[in-house]
Order: sequence, then structure tokens, then C-alpha cells
Amino acid sequence: MRVLARLDVARVAKTTMSDDGRVLVVDRFDVDENGMPAYGVEDACSLLGLPPHEKYRPSTEQVLNATKPYISGANWRQQAEHFGWLILTNYVVRNADCHSKNVALLYSNIDDVVYTPVYDIVTTQAYPRFAGNPPGLSVDGRKTWAPGKTLERFFNTRLGIPPRRYREMVEVLCDSAVSTGKEVIEAAKNESRWHWIAKQMLHAWNEGMATVRSARLQAELKGLTPILEAAGFSDSDKPGSTRDVIARSELLAPARKS
Repeated sequence: MRVLARLDVARVAKTTMSDDGRVLVVDRFDVDENGMPAYGVEDACSLLGLPPHEKYRPSTEQVLNATKPYISGANWRQQAEHFGWLILTNYVVRNADCHSKNVALLYSNIDDVVYTPVYDIVTTQAYPRFAGNPPGLSVDGRKTWAPGKTLERFFNTRLGIPPRRYREMVEVLCDSAVSTGKEVIEAAKNESRWHWIAKQMLHAWNEGMATVRSARLQAELKGLTPILEAAGFSDSDKPGSTRDVIARSELLAPARKS
């Protein structure tokens, strides 16, 4: 989320790391300063009439079709880019857990419907158990981290974002990933327990950047490889499984029995 937030191009939920570094606290964006409900929130899963356990079933196109009709024409251009930033960020940082409950609308009345601030973006590929998982939402019928021209075509035909602007967004986001990667390495220097996850995350970001960029320009563009080498990081650990696995935090309370 820091990769996107530092660009100030889309709203991102405010986050705070706990003192022990084990919990990321995400501020609610649907309440006022007194904690009282101020906005309604509807995620794409519910808008599609699906139960929560089917949140991975829809495609990116279906998620867009379920949310776009509620956004006014005057707001659509800005909100289209917001949607685009969300999708691209998940590809760059390799978050396989972007599903239909992670795309939602925020509103106080029918005339001010917008996408919620971006939330719940995690580098799932950093964890060997989940590293083999494909993207949570398909694009053009495929779930792949190597989309080729598919993403660019989706942006152009579905979001009205032309190829030139799409490529600009990719490069801005990748540059931010490089800058944020340097911050991650500095944090790992101060906290040895973060060294492994920092290594895993940055290798995943490096792969994510490579697959959304133009192959023709790879040699000319900044990546994380020199930074990883300078930090003395080894190669990332190999995936423990290639089957889909749904993550659950060990810090969550046990589910209540019915």
C-alpha cells in the first residue's frame, strides 16, 4: 500500500504498524472523527449477489460492470484511474488476494458514489506457501502474472485509459516500488527479524515490475536487482506449493462454532 500511497494519485487507507511489527492496523474510512458511521460501503461481491465464500469467482470485468453504473459520469474519469491504480498495484507487488470483496464503493448518497480508498494489499508471493497462487481476479478470462497486452487492452477498452497513459502509470508505479524497496531494506537493517520477509517481498516486486513493463525497454529501466545485490540479499525461497491456498493470519481469533 505504501508503493501506491506515496504517489498521491489514488486514495489509500491510512495504516499503522504495531510496535511489535506483527500487525498492520488499517483505519476505517466509513466513520467520522468520533467513530460514528458516516458513509455506506458496498463491495463488488455483494453487488454481484454472491456470498463471501465466492469472492474469487468474478472476473475483473464483472467487478467493473457491477460497480461502474453507480458512479456518475462526471466522476467516472477520475474513478476509472483509481480502479486502474488498484489493479496495477496488485500486479506490481504480486498480491494474489485481490478479490471482489477488496473492490468496494463508498457513498453518503446516490450522487456521491466513489471507490473506497485502496485497502488490503499484501505481497502474497513473499510467502512460499502462497507464492504459486495466480491473481485473484481474472482479466480477459485468464489469471496470470504475465498478462502481456491484456492489461493494456483492458485499460483502453474498459476504463478509457489510452495505451500511452497506461504505460506512464506502469512506470510511475514501478519507480515508486524501487523507492519503497529502499525503505524496506533500511527497515530490515534496523530489524533483523524483517530481513527474510524484506528479501521475499522485493524479489516478488522485481518480478511484478518486469511482467507489466514493456520487454523492449527492460534494459533501460530501473529495477530492484542492483538494490537487492547491494543489500546482500540471496535469491527468494522457492514456492512450497503451486495449488491455490487461502491465507489466514495466525493472529486472528479462532472462528466461533455455530
